[in-house]
Amino acid sequence: MSAAQDNEFAQEQLDEYNIPHGAFTIAFTQALEQQSVNASVLNLFTSIRAILKSNGKKQEPVLGGSKERQQQTLFGLAKGSVPDKSLIAISGIENNKVTLQGGFALGLYKENELVKFKGKDTLVKLRIDTVISVNRSIASVIKGSVKDLKAGELLEVTNWVSSSAPLLKVFVPSGNMTYADIANLAAINKELKKSSKIKWINNPKNRSLYHGLL
Repeated sequence: MSAAQDNEFAQEQLDEYNIPHGAFTIAFTQALEQQSVNASVLNLFTSIRAILKSNGKKQEPVLGGSKERQQQTLFGLAKGSVPDKSLIAISGIENNKVTLQGGFALGLYKENELVKFKGKDTLVKLRIDTVISVNRSIASVIKGSVKDLKAGELLEVTNWVSSSAPLLKVFVPSGNMTYADIANLAAINKELKKSSKIKWINNPKNRSLYHGLL
């Protein structure tokens, strides 16, 4: 797989935390989070392309290989040979804080919980306090003892939490408003909402508007 045709530029993009990546890389990591570990390369690529286009990128990614290979998993492993669960490695322990080798790139966020099992029982449970970067997080032990953890051990993610990214992204055509204009309008709206003289209506279908701010 490659990010663009040989006559195209691979575009850059900021992720939801304003960290720069290749647009294809962002789409790739999002698709990996959405797909099963048993997903075929073709299905993974289809998801990547859809995400790339939904992010407004015109580049056309490329998928090579035989049709037989495209129906296999990403690394060619037999379907079902890898457990369909996320495992995160411990990279350090200090003052009851556990550093994890996983971050935004693996879809981790604050409040994610990870477990070290002993058989079927939970030996130690951790909760992520903060995600520092694409591949690093800090967690605290909420059940069990930190003494039962060692660097290099793999912990299983047992819950998933929503990203703090905006639920709605608004497209503003170029030439009409600059980013500074939008930021200024947002600041004005914020001050207007604080005013006791103004009734702020979130849904105009429920109540009639006297004035509109455009």
